[in-house]
Amino acid sequence: MSTTTPLLDVSGLTKHFPIKGGFPIRRTVGAVQAVDGLDFQVGEGESLGLVGESGCGKSTTGRLVTRLLEPTAGRISYRGQDITHASRTQLAPVRSEIQMIFQDPYSSLNPRQTVGKIISG
Repeated sequence: MSTTTPLLDVSGLTKHFPIKGGFPIRRTVGAVQAVDGLDFQVGEGESLGLVGESGCGKSTTGRLVTRLLEPTAGRISYRGQDITHASRTQLAPVRSEIQMIFQDPYSSLNPRQTVGKIISG
């Protein structure tokens, strides 16, 4: 990547979902650590693909970066602007530029090839 400011800069991104329990008062008894300390940068003209097994945090990461979920910790910067805790009004222009694209593995993967062969070219 060049020395210019990255288009998207994510550092220490964390999302923990509370586990509620107890009777009669529902109190937090633990947390599911869906994303824990994720760092990455995406430059102008670059793409980022997340690959992993089911339940590893790919969709949660996408929802955090697009700010559909509020992060537990970390920082998300888009075009040099910190959007980690931006309001809905502040996010309006950004939301038209950031999106998640889910890939349907059944229409995109060739069952006669290994995953390594498919993603390597």
